[in-house]
Amino acid sequence: MIRMKDHGKFALIAVGLVLAVLISTRVNADRFDGQKLRYQFSWKGMVVAEGKVSISTSSYKGISAYRIVFLITSQSILDKIWPVRDRFDIYTRPQSFRTLNYSFFQREGKYAMNTTVEYDSSSNSLLALREKVSYEQPGGELRLKKKPQVIPAGELLDPISAIFFLRNCEMSPGKSYTIKVFDGRRIHLLQYTIGLKEEIETQLGKLEAYKVTPKILSSSDDDKNSKVNKVYKVNIWVSADATQDIVLITSDMFWGKVQAELVSR
Repeated sequence: MIRMKDHGKFALIAVGLVLAVLISTRVNADRFDGQKLRYQFSWKGMVVAEGKVSISTSSYKGISAYRIVFLITSQSILDKIWPVRDRFDIYTRPQSFRTLNYSFFQREGKYAMNTTVEYDSSSNSLLALREKVSYEQPGGELRLKKKPQVIPAGELLDPISAIFFLRNCEMSPGKSYTIKVFDGRRIHLLQYTIGLKEEIETQLGKLEAYKVTPKILSSSDDDKNSKVNKVYKVNIWVSADATQDIVLITSDMFWGKVQAELVSR
């Protein structure tokens, strides 16, 4: 049985699957404009959720940007026992993919949390605010604010923006990349190692793809709170064609293997 005891567990799995990251600085980023991708999440062969990603050119406070919207919706048995309606809405720089605004509206079962990270150009910093939302109050929802964080922007990327570095990465087997990702709560130092090119079977047919292995080296909190040592093994396959789409991701969990597969593009 799938247990959803911990708040946000599904989001952590989904983000860990779809939003694993790598860094590089090649390829014209304009090729992402207008893309619409659809992913299917499954557990033990049963479809449990769908993810939809759309990318468009936009602007944020006068700065040219990509707008990336990522929706996760539970299906089948998961929708009955733990309905998920997560939404990510991101504005990111087209070339560097550094965060301009990162919004994560987490809706899972009776748990609701809003996370926003906004770039302040005057101080070159990121302002992060997390709000727990309660629907139990008469007359509507009540937002209980967590203490905001202000941190130097530096080289930080949010989890959604970071995925586009993966797709821009030169796939060189044996090469590793390390980056810092800020999720609105903690900064994670991530290392990714590119493996060999393999032929895999997907719903889109047989594809050649590079296998990438991510590893969290550390987080800006102690192990007990950040749960660095409890992160399960994740593998990512990046298509070997010009699109370098993420076509398949798997994660070994204590209650079985979860995977996300690209089903339309």
